[in-house]
Amino acid sequence: MVSTPISTLNADNPKSKLFELLGISENSSIDEELFDLLVEKLEELDIEEEDLSDGYEFMGGSRALNSFI
Repeated sequence: MVSTPISTLNADNPKSKLFELLGISENSSIDEELFDLLVEKLEELDIEEEDLSDGYEFMGGSRALNSFI
């Protein structure tokens, strides 16, 4: 994955910024694959996110993940 300088990201759209940081298209589905990628990236950064710690289905699936994002 190519690292994008944060200064070049769209600061007005947090979802766009997140998707760029994850290296995925803004048109990507909000699904379990995105959840896994997000959790993996947070773990790489040593960030613990309590809302995500119980897993995709337990947190409420794509609807809850979309709200979280």
